[in-house]
Amino acid sequence: MKAEVKGNKFGGLRHVTAQDYVKEVTNAPEDIYCFVHLYQDYVPECTVLNRVLEELSNRHREVKFCAIKAHDANSEYPDKALPTLIVYKNKEVRLGIPTTLPAHNAAVPAGRLSWFGVGL
Repeated sequence: MKAEVKGNKFGGLRHVTAQDYVKEVTNAPEDIYCFVHLYQDYVPECTVLNRVLEELSNRHREVKFCAIKAHDANSEYPDKALPTLIVYKNKEVRLGIPTTLPAHNAAVPAGRLSWFGVGL
C-alpha cells in the first residue's frame, strides 16, 4: 500500500513561478525525477509540449512535471531555444535540451516522448 501511495505523489502539470521554483524544483524530493518545461505562451511548440506533458503527468504520477515561463526563469532566455525540457533528480540537472516539435501537429502523442530521460 505504501509503495502505491508513494508512486502516486503527483499528477498534473504544475505551473510554477520564479518564486516557487526553488520549492517545487530545486527542493523536490531527491528520489524522484522532476521534468521542467521552459515555455512561452506565444510559442506554438510550447503549447504542444504542455499538452503532451499534461498527459504524461497523469500517466506517471511518480514523476513531477512542472512548467515555468522561460522569461520568468531567466529574463534573457532566448525564444529560439523554446521549448526546453530539463530533467532533474537528486537536485542535479540530468538532462536539459531544447526540443523540436512540429507546431502544426497539435496531436503529438505522449508516447513520442515516453523514452525521454527516464524511460517513461
